[in-house]
Amino acid sequence: MAVEFEEENYNKYRSQTLLGGPQTSKMTRWLVKIGIVKNERHANYILWGVFILSIIVIFSIIFFNPLSAKNGLPSGYKLTAEQGQLPRMVPR
Repeated sequence: MAVEFEEENYNKYRSQTLLGGPQTSKMTRWLVKIGIVKNERHANYILWGVFILSIIVIFSIIFFNPLSAKNGLPSGYKLTAEQGQLPRMVPR
């Protein structure tokens, strides 16, 4: 029992690099095309800057968000616990 591959489907999933496709990303080509930058090198600098800025914004939202409560409760609520009962959240 021999396994045969159709050449048409095999080439469909090969890398663009092996097939001689474009080496630059679409975003890099887009930045050069609309005239924001003059060459691919500067476009890559812009993309790295956007990436680093987005990471900084994400971490600042996660760790330094002033809207989140310190104890995990919504603002305006507190925990009360009575003898023999589970704690519950009540308005202040």
